[in-house]
Amino acid sequence: MRCVGPKAARALVDSLALSLPNGRRVEVYELLLRPRADDAPAMVGSPYLARETGDVVRLAVTFTRAAVLDARIERLSLVLENLLVEGRYWLPFRQQLEVVRKEIGGPEYVDLAD
Repeated sequence: MRCVGPKAARALVDSLALSLPNGRRVEVYELLLRPRADDAPAMVGSPYLARETGDVVRLAVTFTRAAVLDARIERLSLVLENLLVEGRYWLPFRQQLEVVRKEIGGPEYVDLAD
């Protein structure tokens, strides 16, 4: 793990290549992010970054208990997926927020793309 800051760590965990219809390949790295202290307000998960530009291709994270201010929320997760537009811009394509509340007991899905 390499230090992102005094309170977070990261590691390169995977890589993949996306083949686009125009024949271009985009190499993507998956990083693993986690707080150094379990009780720190932070996010745990993986950003997927385009190797050439560092642009965010995808982000899948869960927020630590300390990062969630509402005590009724048991788990808060976020997935952001971007789409390469005009071969140049990674723009939002799909966004999913999962909120698991203690009193309901099941996940609630909110699709922010609509």
